[in-house]
Amino acid sequence: MSLRFRPFLRRLSLACLSSLVLTATAQDAWPTKPLQMIVPFPPGGGADMSARMVADRLSDELGVRVVVDNRPGAEGNIGMRAASQARADGHTIVFVVPSVIQNPLLQTLDYDPASSLQPLAKLTETSLVLLVRPSLKLRTWEDFMKWGRSASTPVNCAASGANPLVACELLKRQGQVALNVIPYKGNNPAMNDLLGGHVDVLFDLPSSAKTHTESHGVWALATTGRSKAQAPFQDLPLTKDLVPGFIINTWQGLMTPTGLPDHIRQKLESALAVVMSDPQIVARVKSNGLRPAYENASQFGKTLSADGRHYKRLFQETGMMAR
Repeated sequence: MSLRFRPFLRRLSLACLSSLVLTATAQDAWPTKPLQMIVPFPPGGGADMSARMVADRLSDELGVRVVVDNRPGAEGNIGMRAASQARADGHTIVFVVPSVIQNPLLQTLDYDPASSLQPLAKLTETSLVLLVRPSLKLRTWEDFMKWGRSASTPVNCAASGANPLVACELLKRQGQVALNVIPYKGNNPAMNDLLGGHVDVLFDLPSSAKTHTESHGVWALATTGRSKAQAPFQDLPLTKDLVPGFIINTWQGLMTPTGLPDHIRQKLESALAVVMSDPQIVARVKSNGLRPAYENASQFGKTLSADGRHYKRLFQETGMMAR
């Protein structure tokens, strides 16, 4: 090789090395600012409680603040739409429940969650608890069904979100109970109306249901999962054993805007795996009536696909599918 090319090659090598270092440094720099965790539900409910617990511990793991941003309304669509429009740079994540796959089947949306959001991690799973207002004095599912089917006026079923809405509709259609579905923007207003006797029944998350069954005289009659619920609802009957096809196994998870770079996704996955294996987090999850059920992005994607098929079939069979 001619000696006159050696300085040029040396400069080229240094330039390439510098470029690689700068690229690696840019990738390693994430996160460069606090993360925004959009929660499409009001403060104080079961989903908000879980989101804040995870956000606090994730802040410790990443070394930056994870700020919870509550954007309730429209069965979660306001918050999920906002997340779908955010930059896919790893600084925006959104807390999701099955409404992210149910809503497009139940209504016409002005955005497409399936194409604008991508899975990041599943965190927990649970079922819903059927609660009745204190003044009804009903203590078993059989008592409730006898009363509901013979009531002179339709039963008022509070629905705060897609899963409770589906549960009310299944009770009406599969359980053959004359029933009015009353939508609410959040769980707290629905619970307040249950306590006040303005509605008769509410399908609630165990974390919220536990508080009110222990202190306000609300009675729990059944749970909607595929298997027995966590304490204190482990002795309740399963709706699937009482009404064929009545299964709502819900979960909580995180998604991001579509297009998130792989190296950021991997860092988030790793951090969340640590968070969800923390013994203190596991204990808090269980105390809220949930089951720790971490899945990485790939596994969570398979869960979303399977549940999408399940709900599409269910909504078609019950006539709930959006036209």
